[in-house]
Amino acid sequence: MKILLILAGLIFLGASARWNWWRPSKKGVAILMYHKIGQPPENSKLSNLWVTPDKFDRQMRYLKEHNIPVISFGEYYQMLQTKTVPDKAVILTFDDGYEDNYTEAFPVLKKYGLRACFFIVSDTIGIINKWHNPATEPHQKMLSLDQIKEMRQTGMEFGSHTLSHLNLNDLNIDDASIQITKSKVVLEQAFGNKVDIFAYPYGAGAYNPAIKQLVKPAGYILAVGIRQAINVRGHEDYFALKRITVRGDENMYDYYLQIRGGRNRL
Repeated sequence: MKILLILAGLIFLGASARWNWWRPSKKGVAILMYHKIGQPPENSKLSNLWVTPDKFDRQMRYLKEHNIPVISFGEYYQMLQTKTVPDKAVILTFDDGYEDNYTEAFPVLKKYGLRACFFIVSDTIGIINKWHNPATEPHQKMLSLDQIKEMRQTGMEFGSHTLSHLNLNDLNIDDASIQITKSKVVLEQAFGNKVDIFAYPYGAGAYNPAIKQLVKPAGYILAVGIRQAINVRGHEDYFALKRITVRGDENMYDYYLQIRGGRNRL
């Protein structure tokens, strides 16, 4: 009996580490970060960045059926100004601008009447992810300008993810400034409207004061990093907002815990 109790205790502790059910719910905005929607290529070393279409559909249905507010960055910014951020809300984001965001994610978002923000690497529109190492996974096609314009017409947001997806911490300040500033100009000229949300590639620069201080003067109003947590109401960092990575190997209980407390595991 004692051995069984010890074994049960170890299982309980293991489960508590794998699923952080014990974390308290936090009031604020969960910014969810996706990359690719589809089936990962064979032998992909980045398979966790792929969420299958069925799983993505279940996640969007969960948000809709549980009446979780899905807001835009424009709405969030206004809420921050007026101090009216809800107890619980979600922002959906997609990094890099892959074509599968149009072919797989966009139809599901329309199906449930949800909006998302897509962060675009401006020099790769309509081609491939040139920064990517094909040894880890084959190059992927990126959104075309026509696809982006169609998505914009339905209320989808678009932000900048720099010119060429370089690690900003590896650049000198002048080159980092060009990546941040020129990408905004290129996207605004292509879209014909303002682009004022920014995402740091790899999250690099969001926690480097020298890089971070370049973002607001470039004309952005909000920027997102990759630190995993809820943006707790009253403690938001406008230019290093936290985001929650949605991984392909996670289940719906993981998803619930992410939205509830900002983490699903230690």
